[in-house]
Amino acid sequence: MRDPLRPLCGKLKAPVMCAVLLLAARPASAGTLAGACTSGTLDTLIGTTCDIGLLQFTFTGYVSFSEDNGQARLLPQDVSLTANGSDPLNPSFMLSGNFAATQPGNGGAYQYFELDYSATVLNPTSSPYPYVLSGLGAAYDPATVSLDPTSPDGSGFVNFSNCLSYLPSTCPTQADAYLDAYGATVWGQNPGTLDIPVDGGMTAFTGSTNDYVMASEGYTSVSFNDTTASFSLAQATAEPGSLALLATALGLFVLMSRRTIH
Repeated sequence: MRDPLRPLCGKLKAPVMCAVLLLAARPASAGTLAGACTSGTLDTLIGTTCDIGLLQFTFTGYVSFSEDNGQARLLPQDVSLTANGSDPLNPSFMLSGNFAATQPGNGGAYQYFELDYSATVLNPTSSPYPYVLSGLGAAYDPATVSLDPTSPDGSGFVNFSNCLSYLPSTCPTQADAYLDAYGATVWGQNPGTLDIPVDGGMTAFTGSTNDYVMASEGYTSVSFNDTTASFSLAQATAEPGSLALLATALGLFVLMSRRTIH
């Protein structure tokens, strides 16, 4: 993109002032494309970098554990990721796996799987101001939920969250989707929380997705399969620091212009 102020700078004997002015007015950098994310199991994606819409992801690791009558914990090869970048400003990815817990008698059982990631906004060079993260979303497919109570006193719970930060005990912004059942009665349900606002104008961030399933006191099986993490991007306005720099540069530009003319 051509700087509209460059022709004016060329007429003046003020290269330093022109450099400051052009720097203040310069649009955001585009970043380096890594290539679109392909669908596959997480064992082929963890440790790699790829693009979904205008977000570039690095899938940095996972955490999983299970207490489920001997059921093995989920591993990366047990979970698949499907990327959706059809809307560059609203990228998302779906995780598919058998997120399940079984507890036919007394006590409780659970299954937990976490995918950690970092992400950077890929700003087009044509944008006068950068795109920033503006919202988070989390959802599960209700058609994949299975509740099989064997006791009216049993309880089942499924939860999927998209958390802005995976630092210990820190999740300043989080989107949740959940279902809470007691016996055969669903007490609370929210299959999708879309576009939780994010403040701060971030162009780079870390986060995690968390699939959690719990069964207790006579639930033969609780499970769900497809969960989706989504992100929203919005174009930022000029930052106060940039505006101040631009105003200062313009003032000096006008002053130097007058001196050059006279």
